[in-house]
Amino acid sequence: EPVIPDILLTEVSPPDEKGFCSFGQSLWNKRQQVKEAKLVIAEVNENLIRTFGDNFVHVSELDYLVEHTPSSRQLGAGSLAGRKLEEPPPYLKRIAENVSQLIKDGDTIQIGVGRTTEPLTRLGMLNGKNDIGYHSEATPPGIISLVRQGIITGKRKTLNPGKVVVTSLGGGSREEMEWASNNPLFWLVDVGYLEDPRVIAAHDNMVTINNALTMDLTGQITAESVGPRVISSAGGQIAFVVGAWLSKGGRAITVLPSTARDGTVS
Repeated sequence: EPVIPDILLTEVSPPDEKGFCSFGQSLWNKRQQVKEAKLVIAEVNENLIRTFGDNFVHVSELDYLVEHTPSSRQLGAGSLAGRKLEEPPPYLKRIAENVSQLIKDGDTIQIGVGRTTEPLTRLGMLNGKNDIGYHSEATPPGIISLVRQGIITGKRKTLNPGKVVVTSLGGGSREEMEWASNNPLFWLVDVGYLEDPRVIAAHDNMVTINNALTMDLTGQITAESVGPRVISSAGGQIAFVVGAWLSKGGRAITVLPSTARDGTVS
């Protein structure tokens, strides 16, 4: 059974004139937690960006408000897993080129968290594409820039057209995050809605792009462990793959380098 929190601590923006606070750049399941928790304590940070979608909570739903404003907004570029943004290895450029051939104008894409998938947009995976849609957990480095360039528009999305639908914004530079603040193009929704395979499948031409850690000779992959060693917890990869299978014109893409340890192991 799910664990229901007794006390929820969360961060919100100052309330607007109607009393609504924003959860900022990261929603996940906070709306649901606010409904379930016995006591809700919110830290009010005036530097928190405001975003649209299902990303608001009314002050009447908060039991206590504590004001705390850092000296500046902590908005820096980096990976979705919190790693420092580094120059991608050369082999990822070839992977980006291969994946690019599988993406068509008007497709809606999802990009999973990982060292192989996240750099692909910065390496030209979507260069020359038109009206790409985006429905994914978060925005790895390069995504917000592609929205600004007009490559990601969502105009042809069959669900939530014209919106970049995520549950968390991240990976952008400070300038990009400032641009995303109060921008109605970005729509933050509950992770339960975002990762519902039925919602994913409702997008025609849904293309999911995720990592694998290992693959056996039959084509089976692992994305969370290597042998008995657990590398990461379970995420939304299975939901997105199933959704892509069920999508009209959908494709599920798994990326995996053919070698490891700087090309010494294959």
